[in-house]
Amino acid sequence: MQNLKFGGAEKILITFLNRFDREKYTVNLILHTKEGELINEVPPDVSIKGIVPVDNGKLINKIKRSIFFKLSKYFPIILKICLNVYLGSADINIAYMEGITTKIVSFLKGPKVAWVHTDLENNSWTDVFFKNLDDQKNTYEKFKKIVFVSEGGKTAFNNKFKNTAQDRQVVIHNPIDNVQIEKKAKIVDNDFNKWAKKTENTVRLISVGRTDPVKRYGLLIKAVTKMIDRNESVTLTIIGDGQDTHKLIDLATGYNCFYFVGFKENPLPYVKKSDIFISTSSVESYPTAIAESLVLGTPVLATENAGSNEIINSRKCLLKHDISFVELSNSISNALENKTELTEIAFETGKNFDINKTLIEYDLVFKEASQSNE
Repeated sequence: MQNLKFGGAEKILITFLNRFDREKYTVNLILHTKEGELINEVPPDVSIKGIVPVDNGKLINKIKRSIFFKLSKYFPIILKICLNVYLGSADINIAYMEGITTKIVSFLKGPKVAWVHTDLENNSWTDVFFKNLDDQKNTYEKFKKIVFVSEGGKTAFNNKFKNTAQDRQVVIHNPIDNVQIEKKAKIVDNDFNKWAKKTENTVRLISVGRTDPVKRYGLLIKAVTKMIDRNESVTLTIIGDGQDTHKLIDLATGYNCFYFVGFKENPLPYVKKSDIFISTSSVESYPTAIAESLVLGTPVLATENAGSNEIINSRKCLLKHDISFVELSNSISNALENKTELTEIAFETGKNFDINKTLIEYDLVFKEASQSNE
């Protein structure tokens, strides 16, 4: 994994680490950079090792990180030797996320499995770690199995990397632990109580995710300001940090209905207490935050993309991808008028998640990968 900063794929990894069969597996977690808010949630029987130092501004760390990236791109043979000596051998090597994680694992000896958690056709953030498209394609050819968390993610991959390991591809939805989600939603702290007090007597809208451009939070903020201008009593809470946080705060200046909570190790009490969860993401593969909201019975409105379309069963909860902020504001208002029906849809959809079935599918992939010749 690249790191354990707050994110959907990272949270899903924590779910797996807490639920894998201890009688079958011993897991060593290798992070490109040993950092992130979720490190504290890694079970004590899982060892953690970092490869490169944290980018904390120190010159020596910058040099080491720069050397690593240059080796990975231009001198892979040297890096391959170093990584295999440093990390040792394993029965199965798993790249649980695309990008630098996949690059690192491709250098290791032994059977390899790659996970793809995004739509690589429309979200090409991984390209920077490879010399070119062929380099990235050839990297995936080294894996015995490529696991996609949605059919949409698989389709996007094949559109981008035509004829790449097609006989080794499988779709496994993320493990969603309903019991733990419901349990964590009941754990509240003083920050939550203060927020609940400030937002009482308002319609609570919420979104959870990194404040990055792909989430299109600016669109959501403009829609909510439009609702305020129509004298609707709503508040919007955004939970998560990212590169756009300060821009979004500036955009919301002049209105007292916005709450930028930042990172929360446990955002679920906020989601459960809210009236509607809204996702305006342009790209998703299998959105964990939406799944959690559905389990808790909080209605969801989401713009169309590969992942949201796959996880949400009702067209009443999906919005067109290129929606304007005026159209979005109207859609939210309409959803609030039909909240009872949308709540029922959320509860029914949330019942469909089966973590035990997913873990069995994981086991099968590991078994097939370990039995194949390198």
